[in-house]
Amino acid sequence: MIIDIVFGFLGSGKTTFIRGLLRELGPREKVVIIVNEFGEVGIDGSLLKNQGAEVVEMPSGCICCTLQPDFRSQILDISQTFAPDRVIVEPTGIATIAQILNIFGSLYFEKLIEEVRTILIADVTNFMNFYKASRHFVESQVKKSRVVLLNKVDRVKPLTTDLIRDAIASINPQVRIIPTMYANVDLKVLEEALGSVTTQFHEPLEAETVSLIEDLSPFHDYEVFSLALDLTFNKESLRLFFEELKEQTMGEVERAKGIFRVLEGWAVFQLASGEVSTELRNSFERSGVTIIGKGLKKDLITKRIQECVQTLS
Repeated sequence: MIIDIVFGFLGSGKTTFIRGLLRELGPREKVVIIVNEFGEVGIDGSLLKNQGAEVVEMPSGCICCTLQPDFRSQILDISQTFAPDRVIVEPTGIATIAQILNIFGSLYFEKLIEEVRTILIADVTNFMNFYKASRHFVESQVKKSRVVLLNKVDRVKPLTTDLIRDAIASINPQVRIIPTMYANVDLKVLEEALGSVTTQFHEPLEAETVSLIEDLSPFHDYEVFSLALDLTFNKESLRLFFEELKEQTMGEVERAKGIFRVLEGWAVFQLASGEVSTELRNSFERSGVTIIGKGLKKDLITKRIQECVQTLS
């Protein structure tokens, strides 16, 4: 089976890319998706279900560190249960790709895995801020990428995209760089790019190295708020709530995403790259929200979410 690791910083467009990739693949391949979320409520897993692939959720931790043993077992179980052609791994936005490759490079999988390919989704609206804040971490991610999708190029000037492209190429001259909007890329273009570069594994990481890599991450001290409620919400109240999150009135919110039952059906709300978006979708199992940031005012967040519940008059 082929392993595609789709990674990137918080809100870069990983789930959007995977949804588009599944549409392109159609029924031609048997695909399993492993979704790893840092919070207890699996928002991305819910968004990817009913897209023509099996979805396996691994919430409440990060597969590059605390969930390593579970992740190894999950890969082996998936291979035996589904015998997929392709496994797409979507790690958390705080994951360290070197550690994930370290897992796949172990002897556990040498007879199961045909190839491991790494696809980095880079949000051009935030990339340079992350780079300035945590240069070594960003460089470690880029160096292990086969392909980098420069996503959201429609939201910046062409000069900004060119500067980011040059910065990435200077870090990893072998990487293939593809500009995208809404993380949309033609499958033939993607496969050609992936086939032109080889993923580099390395020897198992020492404990000291693992600790150093985690400290380099700009997200290592982030908090997570997750809440699941079997209730119906007011859509306009939710929009105002997410706008408040954007204004940082409830802590330094880096990323927020939620699925909510509303009178109109189901609504997906997201805060990414400093913008709030809303999308009406088909049925989900339950309402839930995950918020990632620093200094989160969790009691206030809970209170404001409860105030968004639809009252029937």
